[in-house]
Amino acid sequence: TSMSLNDAIKGKFLSVNVKGNGGHSGNCLKVAFKNLQDKKLSLTIPAGTMFKPGDDEAQNILVPQDQMIALDANESRSTFVKGFCCEASDHSPAKDMAFSVSTNKDPKMIKLFAFLKGKKYSDALLQEAIWCVSDNHSVSDVYAAKMEAIRPLRTELCKITGQKDTWY
Repeated sequence: TSMSLNDAIKGKFLSVNVKGNGGHSGNCLKVAFKNLQDKKLSLTIPAGTMFKPGDDEAQNILVPQDQMIALDANESRSTFVKGFCCEASDHSPAKDMAFSVSTNKDPKMIKLFAFLKGKKYSDALLQEAIWCVSDNHSVSDVYAAKMEAIRPLRTELCKITGQKDTWY
C-alpha cells in the first residue's frame, strides 16, 4: 500500500512518535514509525508536511521536499526526517521534544516546494529559502560559492516574496 504520512495516520495504518533531534534544520527530527498493517506500507512524507512542537515557543519544522520510507508488514523503525524551521524568531527545538504531524497551508510556501521538487540544494540554502518565505528574510541571504547554480532559486524566491534580487 502506498500513501502519504497524514493519510496513513488518519487511516490508522501507521503510528508515529516524533521527537526533536536537537537543532532546527537538516535531520532535526527522529521519527519512530510502526506499520499497523499485515502488509508492506510505502510512505511518502510529502513536501509541506509540518511538525509542530509541544512547546509553542519552539520552531515549527517543515519538510520542503518529498521523503520516502518503506515499512514491511508490522515493522517498527526509527529514522531521521529532514526538515527546516519556519519561525526564525522562535527558539530551536530541544533534543527529544515531542512533535505532532500537521500540514503547511501557506500558498507561498507551497510555491517554493513546487519549485524545489527534484532539485538538490544544501541544507543551509534550503533553510535560508524557507526563512525568505516564512520570515521575510532577504533573498540576498541565499548565496553560494557558485552563484550561477542558485540563480534560479533566487529568481523564484523574488517572484514568491516580491523582493528585488539584490547582489552584494
